[in-house]
Order: sequence, then C-alpha cells, then structure tokens
Amino acid sequence: MTTTTIPRQRRAPRRRRGLASVAETIGIPAEELRAALHGGDSIAKVAGDHGVLAETVVEALIDEFRLRLAAEVAAGRVTWADADSLAAAASPTFVALVTGIDVRGAA
Repeated sequence: MTTTTIPRQRRAPRRRRGLASVAETIGIPAEELRAALHGGDSIAKVAGDHGVLAETVVEALIDEFRLRLAAEVAAGRVTWADADSLAAAASPTFVALVTGIDVRGAA
C-alpha cells in the first residue's frame, strides 16, 4: 500500500470535524469545548460537567472514524481488513485523547 502526504491545509477540516463531533456528543457548541480545552480541561472533564460519560465520547469518535474508513474502503483506497486493523489501533488513541490518560502499550 502506498501512502501519500496530505497537505496541511487539507488536514485542518478533519480536526475541526472531530472537535465538532465531540462537542455535539457532549451537547455544547464547539467554541465552548475549544475554550475549555484551551483552559486546560480534558474532554472527559468537559463531558462529565455536562452529564456525558467519557466512554460515550470515545464511542462516538470511534463510530465516526469507522464511517470515514468505510468511505475509504468504498473508494478502494483501503481493504476492510486494513480498515479493521486501523480502527482497532485507533481505539486506545481515542481513549487517550478524551481522558488525557495514555493507555497505548499498557499491559
């Protein structure tokens, strides 16, 4: 499989989409989430402050990632096997992103 580098200007919208997805899951505007994160709060803290479990946010991120992977499979850019591997590898990263606790490589 050949990989290509995506120019930086094309990456930013994905990050914004992820932030918007997290904010939507929590039930707050993306700007409010962004401000809380810049203020030092974790996504898990912001979610908890709004009555949403961190696990719910992680699941929403994984679901969105799987949708993107399905689109990549449909476009013929990756196989289902590769998409499944990518999704499994990404789960600990999403947990770390939401909680601030890096569980990658933990035994």
